[in-house]
Amino acid sequence: MQFSTLIILTSSYVLQVAIAHHCTVGSFPVQANFITERYLGRWYEIKWFSDYYVPTDVLFQDYTNVFTLQSDGNISISTTGRDPTAGHGCFHYHSTLIPTDTTAKFKYDYMDKGQLTDYWIVSTDYVNYAVAYVCFEENADGTCGKAKSWILSRHSNLADDKLAEANPS
Repeated sequence: MQFSTLIILTSSYVLQVAIAHHCTVGSFPVQANFITERYLGRWYEIKWFSDYYVPTDVLFQDYTNVFTLQSDGNISISTTGRDPTAGHGCFHYHSTLIPTDTTAKFKYDYMDKGQLTDYWIVSTDYVNYAVAYVCFEENADGTCGKAKSWILSRHSNLADDKLAEANPS
């Protein structure tokens, strides 16, 4: 990796962390008039953001989520991908989204372990992209101690104009 790229990535990371620590979890908007049924189906991970650095050579690849409505109103998530640290072997696990009283906000049971966290659909056009946010640890002051977000696509790639729409500068 070139030094200038490392500087840009580090600066971006520091800025994101600084902003995140002044933003309470409940203070930013989610997708207005969210329609769960339109969100269901297959989504491909296009970009992944975390509040901690992960080297690109250990990032999971070909990450796919399939969202399915269950008879109890919850949404099951079937996640697959490849793990470069395991010889690019495949992985597969299940998680669950539990609806809340606020549209586009769910409780997330990651890998169905019984530990609920926030999972929010920040924005979506349903046919091209979605932006999802998870706070795994909320601090006492309402800020998020461990967050991740994703830009998802209905296809294995996302056109530049749609990526810009999902990730405005």
